[in-house]
Amino acid sequence: MGEKTVAGKSRKDRAEKYLEAYPDVFADIVNVLLFGKQVIVPENLLDGPTEAVYKAESGEELLEQRRDISKYVVRNGKRRLLLGLENQSKPDKDMVFRLMGYDYTSYRSQIQSGEKCYPVISVVLYFGEKLWRGPLSISERLRSTPEYKNELIDYKIHLIDVPRLPKKIRNQFTSDFRVIADFFASRERADYIPDDRVLDHAEAVLHLLRVFTGDKRYEEIEAEIADGCRKGERFSMCEFAERMERKGIEKGICQGLSQGLSQGRKEGMEEITWNMVKNMLQRGMPDEDICAIAECSPKYVERVRKNM
Repeated sequence: MGEKTVAGKSRKDRAEKYLEAYPDVFADIVNVLLFGKQVIVPENLLDGPTEAVYKAESGEELLEQRRDISKYVVRNGKRRLLLGLENQSKPDKDMVFRLMGYDYTSYRSQIQSGEKCYPVISVVLYFGEKLWRGPLSISERLRSTPEYKNELIDYKIHLIDVPRLPKKIRNQFTSDFRVIADFFASRERADYIPDDRVLDHAEAVLHLLRVFTGDKRYEEIEAEIADGCRKGERFSMCEFAERMERKGIEKGICQGLSQGLSQGRKEGMEEITWNMVKNMLQRGMPDEDICAIAECSPKYVERVRKNM
């Protein structure tokens, strides 16, 4: 959620919005996670409002609502649907009420403008490390009043637990969100191996990963990736990993020299090189390329292979 009161959370939301704002990524997310089939095409998406202020009949301003990102689905020049994506890093027991507020302001805006009303659908993308245990409906939120359950007009939210998406679902993504979903799923299991899929929005993916992992090495390669993107270069998660490995080696050397810990430096470099060679072998890269990138001998590569 785009809340100003929580600095870290707002920063993560901006990172997510940066990637999700691309029409191909946005359409991919809602098609796979909401509709379960191809319904929305990127060409039919227009940026929607992320801020809305509704007023009383007297004209007095009552409330300002802020969405993370929204897009109109437009067909034949007319708005047919408003889709909203809300990013959440931690469980929130009042999430259902927040989404109600966002949807209400959207409908209120349609009424006040005099246009023909169209549906508003909101989806929460949850990226938290822990399982979401918060309520997903008004009835779940108001468990203390079960005697009114039959009379209550319920409101339910669409919440997607990204880190725990099944591989069958993740494989349906065709945009860069596939690597994000795979990253979070593997982070949950601690067995992430980057693939060589070429990214369409490499800079945006890298920025999101930097914010969520807190790994300074992402920041260290961000400038060179951005420069490469401006030059028309294409990147993959493998390329990110290899550049981060090189940064780790360079950093380890500098730290070793400054501290005079030659043995520690040697062991640190050995571990980094070993892991780098192992990752490249798992991706099926040729031995010749591995030796060139890791700056090691064919015998070293063979030793790593035998110990896998």
